[in-house]
Amino acid sequence: CVNRYQHTLNLKYLILTCAWFSISTISDFIAFSFLPPLILIILRLHLKHIGIALFGLIVPFIIYTFVELSIHPDIFLYDLTYTLSRTGGIPLSVQLENIISNLKVLLSETWWIPIGILGLLWIQPRYFRWIIILFVLLPILMIGRTAALYNLSAYYMIPLLPFFVIGVSAFLIYGIPQILDQIFFSPIIQNIAISILFMILFSVLCWNVSRDVRKGFIIGIEHFLIPADEAYQVQDILIDYTNSEDLII
Repeated sequence: CVNRYQHTLNLKYLILTCAWFSISTISDFIAFSFLPPLILIILRLHLKHIGIALFGLIVPFIIYTFVELSIHPDIFLYDLTYTLSRTGGIPLSVQLENIISNLKVLLSETWWIPIGILGLLWIQPRYFRWIIILFVLLPILMIGRTAALYNLSAYYMIPLLPFFVIGVSAFLIYGIPQILDQIFFSPIIQNIAISILFMILFSVLCWNVSRDVRKGFIIGIEHFLIPADEAYQVQDILIDYTNSEDLII
């Protein structure tokens, strides 16, 4: 919808875009980090449409807020206050340190995320490239300034993973041939280099998958989790020896 709106400046696509983004803010707080890049794009394309866009972005959340306040206001206000307390009130210097720390981990712990970010520069066509870059970099900065983007908090990156996959694909399809074209002038040598690089990447992928299969897909947060058997034992004890009126600590 964003791409179609950029081409046509049709209000229909703007309304659809705002509807999708506003609904996503109801289901996941992380979606708010996608609103600034969207607003920047609308400001760049058609300044007069920004009022309609802001109206479309906030109305669904306002409706959701009124519904929640009418059903269980205490729970909603507690969650809202807790969320705002986690995302605000942090000194600017600490936010900068958090961003640097997150970027260092993201670019060093996995090979495909930095390749995916680099590959964004080769996304075709060019106008679509900058849309994707905005929707990747700005959320990383906005979320990363107050929260970790790795280990137990890696779930913050889930909405961005498709963009990284697109970046990796663009790097393999457009980036590598362009880089090799600057190094090797012979098409035969370019094809050989591309084949070798593909085999290396494919071998690394197969090795990682086989290693995970052998080890039972142990993830980074495995050591922080409670063993399932012990959790079921605790559950059985609570069922057998407690009543609904008991206070369990």
